[in-house]
Amino acid sequence: MVINVRKRMHLLKSLSEQDKEPEHEVAAEISSSGPSEESTVEIPLEIDEYELVDHVDILTPLEKSVFRNGEWSEQKEVVAELTKLALTKKIAPGDFIEICRTLKKLIIYSKLAVAIEAVQAIESLASGLRTNLSRSLRLLLPVLLEKLKEKKPTMTVALSNTLKSNAQSWMSDSC
Repeated sequence: MVINVRKRMHLLKSLSEQDKEPEHEVAAEISSSGPSEESTVEIPLEIDEYELVDHVDILTPLEKSVFRNGEWSEQKEVVAELTKLALTKKIAPGDFIEICRTLKKLIIYSKLAVAIEAVQAIESLASGLRTNLSRSLRLLLPVLLEKLKEKKPTMTVALSNTLKSNAQSWMSDSC
C-alpha cells in the first residue's frame, strides 16, 4: 500500500488529536490517494510470525520425563528439558494443567535454582501457547505474584520477565 507523505502526516495528526472520523472515511482517504510527483512511502503490513509457523507437540516427549520427588538437581534437569522443548515458536494445544500444577509445586517448595527454572519454563510455555494456556495459568498467577515479594534478585528478575513478556496470555478473555 502506497500513501502520499503529506496525506500520511495529515492522517497521523488527525488520529492523534481525536478519533472524530470513522475508520471507513480514513480508509477511503488512504485508498483514494495514488502515486503523485511527491515522494511516496511504503507501509509494510505487520504479520504475526506465530500464525505462519506450524505447531509442535511437546506433550509426547514430556510423558517420558516424569517430575520426581528426587534431588533438586534432577528436578532442575527435568524442568530444563521442559523449558528447552517449550522454546518452540508455536506449541500444539493440549492438557497442560498437570504440568502447571507440578511447576506450581516446584516454585513453592523447591530450591531457588529449581524455582527459577520453573518460572522460565512457564514463560516459554506461555509464549508458545499464548491463549491456549490461559486456563492453566489461573493456577500459576497467584503463586507468581506471591513470589514477587521475595528479596532474591534472580527470582524477581525471572518473575518480572515472565509476567511482562506474556501479559497477552495472562490477560486473555477466557480466564
